[in-house]
Amino acid sequence: SRESESVLADSSVRQIREASPELSEDEVLQVLNELPEELRIPVVLVDIDQLTYEDAARILRCSVGSLQSRLFHSRRALFVKLSRIVKDRHHSGRIGLS
Repeated sequence: SRESESVLADSSVRQIREASPELSEDEVLQVLNELPEELRIPVVLVDIDQLTYEDAARILRCSVGSLQSRLFHSRRALFVKLSRIVKDRHHSGRIGLS
């Protein structure tokens, strides 16, 4: 259902924000834009534009299962990249934003 998909999408965004609260929205968007198109587009469609899995899959011309796989890999890549930024900041002693 659309409601359960929305919860899943919101939980992805929420997890990223909880893991890296000191990152600005611009920094998150910059990292998202650095992802390859095949990883970036599914996240934009589902997590940002809040399309249903069915609508996003239709736009991408793939099955819902393929979309879910792409989302898994996309979200993991985004989370890893953002986590590295936060970790590097903490190690350098630069906690705040520049």
